[in-house]
Amino acid sequence: METTLSREEKVQIIQESLITTNEAAEILGATYSRIRHLIAKGKIAPVIKNGTSTFLLRDDIENGEFSDESVMAIFPDGTKIETSSRSELEKILKEKFDISPALVKNILKSGKPFEPYLFKHAKLAGLTIKSVETE
Repeated sequence: METTLSREEKVQIIQESLITTNEAAEILGATYSRIRHLIAKGKIAPVIKNGTSTFLLRDDIENGEFSDESVMAIFPDGTKIETSSRSELEKILKEKFDISPALVKNILKSGKPFEPYLFKHAKLAGLTIKSVETE
């Protein structure tokens, strides 16, 4: 038995599944230029490219299904953790220090040392997270 989707259902699926490069930049805490660079290097695969419009699969971006740049966490005591992607670092920091992925994204995006507002994160004051450019 074949199920036929209505036009409205198809439009909804497309709207929920595809995002623009600007939306991808917002999700990843990156710049538009960085997303364009990752696309140009073949690290993010666009689904639709039409003139100046580029659409990506939301799942690819949200689930890290692309080759993201390496990132490094630098702790106040000089300890460093370098991973091949932000999502990998997020998992490590969540497990070891109970830092949410959103907080990792914010520290990376700010470019500034972390100033904790929760007591449980006090020992991480001064933590920095930065992208490590690899070509």
